[in-house]
Amino acid sequence: MIVLNGAGGGAGGADQDGAGGVGASGSQLVVELPVQPGKTAVYDFGLGGASGVSYTHGFGSAGGVGGIGTGNGGDGGAAPISKPSDVNSGSGGGGGGGGASYLGYDGTMFARAGGGGGGGGGSWARDAYTNYLFQPTAAASTNDCFAPLQGQPGVPGADSGNERGGGGGGGGGGGYFNQPSPAGNGGARGWDGAGAPIDGAHNGETGGSCHSPGMTPVSFAIAGGAAGSSSPSLTSNGMAVPPVAAPGADGSVTIMPVMDKAIAVVQAGDGTVTLNATLPASIPDTSVVTGYSFTCNPQLGGSTPYTVTTIPTGPLPAVNGSEYTCTVVVTVKDPNGGPDLSTSTSDPASATPVASPLAPPVANSTSGDQEGTVGVASLPPNVQPSDVKDYTVSCTPDPANAIVNPVSNLPLVITGLTNGSSYSCTVIANLVDGRSTPASAAVPINPTTVPVATATPVPGLGALGLGLLSAVMLALGVGRNRKMGH
Repeated sequence: MIVLNGAGGGAGGADQDGAGGVGASGSQLVVELPVQPGKTAVYDFGLGGASGVSYTHGFGSAGGVGGIGTGNGGDGGAAPISKPSDVNSGSGGGGGGGGASYLGYDGTMFARAGGGGGGGGGSWARDAYTNYLFQPTAAASTNDCFAPLQGQPGVPGADSGNERGGGGGGGGGGGYFNQPSPAGNGGARGWDGAGAPIDGAHNGETGGSCHSPGMTPVSFAIAGGAAGSSSPSLTSNGMAVPPVAAPGADGSVTIMPVMDKAIAVVQAGDGTVTLNATLPASIPDTSVVTGYSFTCNPQLGGSTPYTVTTIPTGPLPAVNGSEYTCTVVVTVKDPNGGPDLSTSTSDPASATPVASPLAPPVANSTSGDQEGTVGVASLPPNVQPSDVKDYTVSCTPDPANAIVNPVSNLPLVITGLTNGSSYSCTVIANLVDGRSTPASAAVPINPTTVPVATATPVPGLGALGLGLLSAVMLALGVGRNRKMGH
């Protein structure tokens, strides 16, 4: 959305007992246009018109200079030099018109807010005439908005027959090209001693406003822009001359991107929260996005706000069971190269992380003589050894006084079991966060008596055996001796 305020017109100078006219406020035009990446806007604001000089004895009263804009405000008309012998001769000069304020987008679309007309000078003790002949009721939608048109100058005052000069007309406000009265016409001079005793100098007209057909008009106010100048003192005796009034206020151009709120997305996991956002239709391309700022309660990401340049974020540590409520503000590049622009804060979104269901551990066992052991072969996938506080071991039948729970470390040696009996045992892992796993599948312990090893004796030879053995040995020895004798 672009707000263009045309500049205000300057006030007219005062005559003796004839007030100068108040400068008109510039127009305000509000338009919207779609912003596309890579396209730029250029703009300029009109300057306020200067105020006219009040009646000064022995000198002419200068009109105010029109404000520079696109287009420029017209200069106020000057009042002629007063008659030196007549302290009452002379009038005020007209105020300058305000300049138009301008916006151009990508060289194809344009908008202008017309400047306010200058106030007319007081003339022959008559107040400036403040009826405007041209009052735009709307901003024109026209392709001719691309070219500025300068406001017309006010008509200078003229000497009357008795040399009392008429007040200068106010300058017209800047406008645009090729439209009936697109730029304010200059105000007519004041009473000129030729039978027109009804009014002082006329104010200048307000310049026209326009926009290209590709823009969407939101609002238009003929006097909603920068303020015109108030008039100086009502009295100027030519000697004590009131100071020149302040100029009309400068115009302005304000670019306020209309960006709908983004939608905050909060996704909870087991001990984590992931942040995301859905962009509004007014941000059609993520290439213009420069950041996402999330504000969460409780805090996430270690800072408030937590700002990232890409989404979704990674899983952020969170406390299971706590609800996290977050909003997001999206920043985008300024198409004019200025500071980043921001969306308004999104509506809040909430999520509560919860622990994933726990699987049972896998137990193992061994059997011995009147004893056995129970251990854990593996923990569930979402449980680390550091997560375990202790264990609960249960056996059926219950070996009285053999198990003291909780058990700090496994494997656990269970003694005092009855050989020949069968025991069925389970393990529960108790976690530091207060949760416990389901019981493991049962593992068996079957204690048995281990047999004692004994020596086996070699059978004896007896008397007969010994006699036979001796005879054999004797025979072998005799044979040997005979062989050696040869």
